[in-house]
Amino acid sequence: MYKSNINLNLYKIFYEVASSESISDASKKLFITQSAVSKAIKKLEEDLNTNLFYRNSKGVKLTEKGEEQLS
Repeated sequence: MYKSNINLNLYKIFYEVASSESISDASKKLFITQSAVSKAIKKLEEDLNTNLFYRNSKGVKLTEKGEEQLS
């Protein structure tokens, strides 16, 4: 699914979260707050109208739709 009006920075954040499977670790790599990372992921999910991650106390895992965004 492609939307030209989605900020590419959101995809950069998405990629870091997906790679590290952790919002906390991604925030450290990107030098932004965990809150900013969470908000960016929420915004991207809203823009794409889908959940990209399963969230739990140990981190995050990609959903099937999240996997599709990486390919």
